[in-house]
Amino acid sequence: MTISRELEEASRDYRLLLDRGYPAKASLALVGNRWRLDAEERIVLFRGMSSAAESASRSARLGLPEPGDLLLVDLYNVAFTIVHYLIGKPCFISSDGFLRDAGANYGRVSHDAELDRAFGLIASAVAAFPYGRVEFYLDAPVSRSGEHAAAFRTALTAAQGPQGMPDCLVEAVRSADGAIVSRLGEPSGRRALVASSDSAIIDRAPRAFDLALDILVSRFPSASEIPSIKG
Repeated sequence: MTISRELEEASRDYRLLLDRGYPAKASLALVGNRWRLDAEERIVLFRGMSSAAESASRSARLGLPEPGDLLLVDLYNVAFTIVHYLIGKPCFISSDGFLRDAGANYGRVSHDAELDRAFGLIASAVAAFPYGRVEFYLDAPVSRSGEHAAAFRTALTAAQGPQGMPDCLVEAVRSADGAIVSRLGEPSGRRALVASSDSAIIDRAPRAFDLALDILVSRFPSASEIPSIKG
């Protein structure tokens, strides 16, 4: 995607309002109308820009996993980000340093081939790194979540190489956010980090890993050109 001049100006205004404590949705409407942003640009602004304090807090959590870590993966969040990149939806680095996109699924999945490809990319990435344990959580209310959980287990089996595969759990739960946050509060004997661009999860986690961005940059040269949203 290309960041237009109008979106750049809107980002500055929106950040200023957020930093002064104005409500996000009201500020989005005001700034979006002022700069005549279209619906997609407003999604980019809303998802891509946080206050300076929130951006700094989340970016401070961003890092890479280490051998033996417990990785808690918001699987739909990571997979849909990759899917949206594959189908050409706008993707961008948000002000907090995490990759997000302007796609929307609303509980439905309509790109089966791309989702299977995303599952394969995620499984291969996990197989290549010696995590201590990886837990993948899917939101059960999403249509066909049970099928997707089974498909991802198959992808994990296919990706297993001579070095084996980390200890993995794949589970469809009522709320992936809730399950991940709950696991962060449980003693596991391992250092935990999350893989998600969901702010509600990142804000509760001691450490976070942008798995989707790591996969895209390592597998697709064009991903290095993903633009950043700046205030």
